[in-house]
Amino acid sequence: MTTNLADTDVAAVLAADERRCNAIRDRDYDALSATVHDDLTYRHSSGFVEAKAAYLETSVRGRPTQILRPSPLQVQIIGDVAVVNGDYVVKIGPGEGLPDGITIDAEALQVWVKSGGQWLLLAHHGCAKPAQP
Repeated sequence: MTTNLADTDVAAVLAADERRCNAIRDRDYDALSATVHDDLTYRHSSGFVEAKAAYLETSVRGRPTQILRPSPLQVQIIGDVAVVNGDYVVKIGPGEGLPDGITIDAEALQVWVKSGGQWLLLAHHGCAKPAQP
């Protein structure tokens, strides 16, 4: 049986994103840093934009956060670039101004790049889904 290189890359991108989400949940700064590119641009579903340093601080040292994937991500490999899109749910823990925390149902478009043999998140654009009536 032959292994399709694209399938191997898809699995590696999905594993990298899972490590990223787990690092946020576990509040592991170093593990999260290892999953994102130095030139990261991260646009949250609220529209707020952060570069790598701010994203790491917000994600690990801010309110406890958990990212859930209600459906599989779609991954398209183009050489050393992966375009990823799909749904996600962010659960942000309670804190000042949010006594009950908040849950955000959103969609994302991400760009991952293969650098030094590993996949790193270069760009994320989140969009909150409209509330259902």
